[in-house]
Amino acid sequence: MSMKFKVHGVRGSVSNSSPEFDKYGGNTTCYEIEIDDCQIVIDTGTGFHNVELMRKKKDTVIIYSHFHHDHLQGLSFNKYLYDNFSPVLISSALCNASTLSEILETYYSGHYFPIDLFDQLKHLKIVEFS
Repeated sequence: MSMKFKVHGVRGSVSNSSPEFDKYGGNTTCYEIEIDDCQIVIDTGTGFHNVELMRKKKDTVIIYSHFHHDHLQGLSFNKYLYDNFSPVLISSALCNASTLSEILETYYSGHYFPIDLFDQLKHLKIVEFS
């Protein structure tokens, strides 16, 4: 078994692209773990746009640690979500799938975002955490 761990973002509430942040990056929270045939993403802050989803036909799971804006805001900005229609499972230990669905579908609805993300991307599947 092999495992790779990548940090795509660690900033707090606000991302920052100033030159002084070049060394450590300015993206908000996003971690990626690759274990053999599985890709696990923890939080989708602004660093999520750098995650190469399903690059190696791996199963992809997104797990949310909590639901602050800086941990959610990057979900819609990952180009791979729009290029590949393999299932992406989304979950959190903090609530059941129904509540998570309500949180994310509200956040990414047409009221707060230019497109209704979950209506457009049917391969995003919200599931129970187990």
